Amino acid sequence: MAYTLISFVGTGIKKDGEYQSTRYVFPDKKEFETKKFAEALLELKYRDFSKVIFVGTTTSAWEMFAEGDDDLCMKLMEARTNRNFSDELKTELENCISEKLQIPVVIKYHTDKIDEDTSLEIFNLYSSIVPEITDENILVDITHSFRSMPILLYQAMRFSVLQNEKIKNVELVYGEYTSDEKCSYVRNLSSYWKYSQITNAVSIFEEKLDGFALADLIEKDWESGSKAIKRFSEIVQTNFCLQIVEVSRQLKNSLKKYPENAPAYLGKVKSSVEKICKLIDSENKKLSLALYEFSNFLYEHKLNIQAVICLQVAVETAICEKFESENQIGDYGWWQDNGKKHLQKIKNKNFKNISEPLGNLEGFRNQVAHGGARNKDGNFPNAANIPGIYASGLRGVKNLFEYLEKEL
Repeated sequence: MAYTLISFVGTGIKKDGEYQSTRYVFPDKKEFETKKFAEALLELKYRDFSKVIFVGTTTSAWEMFAEGDDDLCMKLMEARTNRNFSDELKTELENCISEKLQIPVVIKYHTDKIDEDTSLEIFNLYSSIVPEITDENILVDITHSFRSMPILLYQAMRFSVLQNEKIKNVELVYGEYTSDEKCSYVRNLSSYWKYSQITNAVSIFEEKLDGFALADLIEKDWESGSKAIKRFSEIVQTNFCLQIVEVSRQLKNSLKKYPENAPAYLGKVKSSVEKICKLIDSENKKLSLALYEFSNFLYEHKLNIQAVICLQVAVETAICEKFESENQIGDYGWWQDNGKKHLQKIKNKNFKNISEPLGNLEGFRNQVAHGGARNKDGNFPNAANIPGIYASGLRGVKNLFEYLEKEL
């Protein structure tokens, strides 16, 4: 698999006028002594690199990469002293390094002042890196970076990787110097990226019930849970709320297959799944009530349109449960020919408590279904009115349920 290497360039450590080298020890016991960790990664073919992006500042030790070209070295050293590293020098150095490595090289540089005043400028520069990457895999080497630079790059990459669908994998690596042994051990920190992604995915799932990214991330640790969460997210996204009972069963079955010695983060995911299962426990309640509660659940997660549609489906389901068999639930033809007539008879007897709120609910649902069309008075729907319409709809549906239980 082809990788793009992103490597930081620091200021270097000099002794007696020479930049110091160190012996890098890799997990497979291979060793390589160099002043630049990127050179060790490339020479030992740590990954199959197709491109290198070097990231530094106006005072980075760029001249280390121009060894053998005295004229370019002198220009880079002078630019470093005067803090005037330029685009012209950048291009010249890119060509020099690329010729040596025989792969494309890109240099990104910014001011050496890394502070509140410059953080946005640097963030924007780092965000511009990922869109240029054509490989599916990235390896980030943070060994020679200033302490704050990896943090900014990390945040910028979290932002920009989401916009580059080609990228499937981000790995982190670091050369940790050990003074006692006078060598640097190569540490693979790739799990940090995964945990960051999981944290973000869990948050999105809990806030918006969107578990697509989470499902992909937990597949290896909890396969059945991954499939069930993805299916649940599909139901939420598509408004196929009548299938929620079936999905609830799938979620429950996945809990039975929850892995022993699961990673700690999975405990939070499991709790979220258990909450959903408890909410949609339709085996102990009618489907209409399960839909009513699920609608409220959707609304609590600010999925207002899904909530409105689900609440209207709860009305239609309740009428079908009372006057017809379960086989007719979701049958649009039956609802149009028979269900509406049954509901209208009930509305005629209960204008204030049932007819008015349910009429408003269905009217708004119809406007939503037709792309925000005008109502019979010629008015477009207004998002600001949703809370009032929904609250009224909830009361109307509850009143309908009570009427169906007591009066018929």
